[in-house]
Amino acid sequence: MSSPDVDNILMEELREGKLESLEAIFEKYHTRLYNYFLKLTNDKELSEDLVQEVFVRLLKYRTSFKKKEYFSAWIFKVARHAFIDQLRKKGENSSFQFYNQSLAAVSSHVEPSPHQLIEKAEETSLLNQALSMLPLQKKEVLVLSRFQHFKCREIAEILGLKQETVKVLIHRAIKELRKIYFKLSEGEVS
Repeated sequence: MSSPDVDNILMEELREGKLESLEAIFEKYHTRLYNYFLKLTNDKELSEDLVQEVFVRLLKYRTSFKKKEYFSAWIFKVARHAFIDQLRKKGENSSFQFYNQSLAAVSSHVEPSPHQLIEKAEETSLLNQALSMLPLQKKEVLVLSRFQHFKCREIAEILGLKQETVKVLIHRAIKELRKIYFKLSEGEVS
């Protein structure tokens, strides 16, 4: 049985009142949700609070889950609504910064030189700075596709958009990110 099938079964059990299923769902998704929120907010405490809010909503709205849905897309849709509600509550807009996380994976069998490490850190810093300059919708699409590894059809379900629209948004977000990154690397943007 594939993982999405297991997730759907766990959610069906939760719908039927078997609360022990919530523990298995929490164990599988809490880290992914935390990382999603952290990349959008750059706030560890807020991210933890939002993860808790997602699981409260999961219990509260468990009957709204439909068997034909992808559970992972459904739980991130719940997460997205919790995030949007938080934005509304604080009266904030898209001014959140991305968490400064390294995007580069260093091979475990080859030790990079100190020069390579410095260069990679500078590239990562520029990339994170460029990410922080993107509008929230473009950040969110990139976080879902590149960091959470959702497919376009799942992102479309989460965002309530057509799959073709998501593909265009991802393409435009990457294009804008590239443009900002190169301007930053050439010192044209401060």
